[in-house]
Amino acid sequence: MPTVVHRMKVLPSNCNTAGNLHGGATATIFDDSTTIPLALVSKPGFWQMGGVSRTLDCVYLAGVKCGEEIEIKAELVGIGKRLASIRGTMRRVSDGVVVATCEHGKVNIDPPVQSKL
Repeated sequence: MPTVVHRMKVLPSNCNTAGNLHGGATATIFDDSTTIPLALVSKPGFWQMGGVSRTLDCVYLAGVKCGEEIEIKAELVGIGKRLASIRGTMRRVSDGVVVATCEHGKVNIDPPVQSKL
């Protein structure tokens, strides 16, 4: 199954008033990042539109300071015609500590493929 890994710097717009990565920003990063593996298996009528979230279950384990770099790994765990399950892991690049994880359930909303006849 496809896996995507990318890094980003935590910007002030991603942080709360204490200067840490905001939980809502973490969820948004996971929402976007865990959709990317679907693009690697999509084709007309099969996850071409990326689906919509059914569940997004985030677990917050450690903090990330503004300005730090994080690495996000998104792994497609299972996929069918209508449902997909993707796992996300977020780490601080500086020490490799896992700061958050997620399980993302998605539903395919592609319209039926029309026959050429």
